[in-house]
Order: sequence, then structure tokens, then C-alpha cells
Amino acid sequence: MRRFLHVFFAVMLTAFGSAMVLLAQTADYTSLVAQAKSDLSAGRNTEALAGSQKAIGIDPSRWEAYLIAGSALENQKQFDPAIDNYTKALERAPEAKKAGARSVLEQCMREKLSAAPSPAASATVQSPTFKETLDWLISKNVDEGFTEDVSYPRVMSFSLRFHSEISADPDGRQCVAALTQRGDDQTHQPIRVNFSALAPNSVRLKRINVRVLMPPAEGEQILKFPQEIYFQITGLRPFFTDATEAEIQAMAAVHPEFDFASSPRAPMYSDQDLATRVAKALNHAIDVCGGKGKPEVF
Repeated sequence: MRRFLHVFFAVMLTAFGSAMVLLAQTADYTSLVAQAKSDLSAGRNTEALAGSQKAIGIDPSRWEAYLIAGSALENQKQFDPAIDNYTKALERAPEAKKAGARSVLEQCMREKLSAAPSPAASATVQSPTFKETLDWLISKNVDEGFTEDVSYPRVMSFSLRFHSEISADPDGRQCVAALTQRGDDQTHQPIRVNFSALAPNSVRLKRINVRVLMPPAEGEQILKFPQEIYFQITGLRPFFTDATEAEIQAMAAVHPEFDFASSPRAPMYSDQDLATRVAKALNHAIDVCGGKGKPEVF
């Protein structure tokens, strides 16, 4: 009997002690949550977050501290950890409180989306280097140029693609690119473009009609252009480096729609949006190579 009483009283004391500890922890949790709420209302987000995290350490099964932590984090624009805490609050909240927890979670998600930087803003922050810009321009070589369909009735027909390829400088010089004309039976040496020597925002677009640009058909020859209107890059450097000023003026008089004075190998694009992006990329290259303008997003 005595042994039973000893065991009984030991169990009772253990249970009582556990209950007292639980009550103390509950009091501590409640006190921390109350203080965290007060800090949050006063705009003390750092203190509110610290207090709520202490409360979570005491009892991670309850939901209130997660909600406060989420609010403090959201106020500091730390949306991902805020969403994580709101989610935990929703999972632990009683049924009567789930609607409110779900509402703040969804609101945080919407705020995260609205605060996300646009592609343009991201591009500005990242500020591509000259090499990155040149690599992007090279990737667009396949979209540059125009096509001319040539046919001789009852004899033959074929297509020619005239285009200019942008490439890195053969000598590996920084802020220098090469432009090489392709598409005809002539051999053209690359023209080097030194971007550090160009004025900011000097690259522009010009709308041209390639039917007018190209020589007229001869004899029974028939020329067709799948697309006639293109957008030409201008403003890099003279088109013919070995031509005299008088020769350039004479060529310009024959083809007034063509910018002989400032277009290297006449890079052109069928898509105006792409041509605009290319022009912006070229202007960006000028600026990262020492131009004083503000780098353009492309």
C-alpha cells in the first residue's frame, strides 16, 4: 500500500509540475504574442518579428505568432518568408480563423506580384556588359537581311539573301565589333566598329524599300521581294570606307532612301520591334564603352 502511495504521489507531482510548466509556457507565449502585436501596430517590424519568433520557439503548434511574423516580414517586403509564415498560420488556425489567415496570405501573394520588377527594370539593374550585348546582337544575325527572288522564265529561278553579320573583333579588342556583308559574289572585308568612339544615342532606324534599293531587273529577268519594307540601322560609321565623299554623294543621289553616309553594310530587319531592340542594344554598347548617355534597355 505504501509503495502504491509513493508511486501515486510521484505521478501526481510530475503531472502537476508538467501542468505548471505548460501554464508558464502558455503565459510566456501569450505575453510574447501580445508584445509582438503591440510592436507591429507601432511599426516596429524588427521587434515584432523577433518576438513572434520567440513565441514560435515556445509553441510551434499555435498559429498566432506565425501570422504576426508574416505581417512583419510583408511590411519589410520580404514576401517569400512572409508567405511561408502565413501558410503555416493558415495550417494551424482554428476553423473560425482560417478565412482571415487565407485572406492575408492571398493579399501578400498579390503584393509580391505587383512589386516584382518588370523585365525592363531588371535589364536596367543588370546592365549587360559589352560582351553580353554583343553576344545578343550576334544571336540576331539569323533575323537580319532581306531576300530577293530571281527568275528567268523557262530557264531557272533562285533566291538570294543579302545580310550583314555582326561578330566579335577578330583581334579580340574590347568595345570593337565586326560587320561583314554576305549574299553576293563579292568578297567583303569586315568593317570594324569602335563603340567607344561613337556618340551616345547615335544609332537610329530608317524605314526603307528594298525594291527601290536594289538594281532593276535586266532583260527577261524577273525580281520579286517576299517583303519590301525593312528597317535599317544607321549611325555607326560610313558605309563605304574606301569611297570618297563625292562618290558617296553620287550614290546617295541615285538612292536617296539609302543612308550611305552612316550605315555599315546596311544592317536591316524585317521586324520593326526587333530592329528597335537592336538599335537600343547598339546604343547600350556605346554607353558601356564610354558614352555619357544612360544605357538603354533592349
